[in-house]
Amino acid sequence: MKMLNSGIYPAMLTPYNKDGSVDVECLRYLTKWYAEKGCHGIFAACLSSEIFALPIEDRVLIAKETVKAAPDSMDIVVSGHTTGFSDQAIEELKMMADTGAKALVLIANRVAEKDEDEDAFLRNADKIMEAIPDIDLGIYECPSTYMRFVPPETLGKLAKTGRFTFMKDTSCSAIKIKEKVEATKGTRLKIFNANTTTLLQSMKDGAAGHCGILSNLHPDLYVKMFELAQTDMEKAQEMMDIIGAMSNIRFGNYSTNIKIYQKHEGIPYKSVRTRVKDTETTIEDELYEMEQRFNFTQRVRKEWGLL
Repeated sequence: MKMLNSGIYPAMLTPYNKDGSVDVECLRYLTKWYAEKGCHGIFAACLSSEIFALPIEDRVLIAKETVKAAPDSMDIVVSGHTTGFSDQAIEELKMMADTGAKALVLIANRVAEKDEDEDAFLRNADKIMEAIPDIDLGIYECPSTYMRFVPPETLGKLAKTGRFTFMKDTSCSAIKIKEKVEATKGTRLKIFNANTTTLLQSMKDGAAGHCGILSNLHPDLYVKMFELAQTDMEKAQEMMDIIGAMSNIRFGNYSTNIKIYQKHEGIPYKSVRTRVKDTETTIEDELYEMEQRFNFTQRVRKEWGLL
């Protein structure tokens, strides 16, 4: 059975028109930009896409349009279910499963409530697998609406079903990722680190790559580091030092500022608004910060032969 690509999967934002509707034209452009930068996949309809502020129709639209715009070589995985475990949640998942994505990613805190144990979590996961039998699945430790980490033992049981091919780990811990890699060894499941600082170490320990917010800024630098890690670990560490240092600069209003940054990259946003923060207002120093991030990225690209 086919494995998902290893590599770099940015957590995709949602572009909007000035009236707040999804800007499909810009969404297609953004998808193609990720592909041009060498990304191996995209995580669409995720928390960065503002799924908790979008109706299911928009979540389905985002997933379908991303799949259509992406080249066949890219693996598109989608989440998009926001309702706690219920018949309604399963209906949402069925709609997202029909978008053409390579994997349907379950949000851990939507599979079971905060006061439910791992047995309840696994029972609900079994019900989802039974109700939606024809698509590979993933699991996402999403920090909203509450943080539910997936223990290695639980993850191992999911992996051994043969249905799970993707995991987005948000522990920010190479040690914890290594434990999960060990628990899922020999299965189809690939673990992607959402954190940048621990990324290269987690890859040395068996993680498949990166799925996070900061590869929205300069995905080609992440791709370069990933590629070097296959052939030249010393050079990979040099690039890791660069993207790791850049990842620790304060960020401010994440969704808006990423869009401001991506406009420097040529992404044709008509608006930098979000659904969570319905405003075009930005802080002046953050505008300078995004420009400086872009200028530094361009310098790195030039030095590393990426321009």
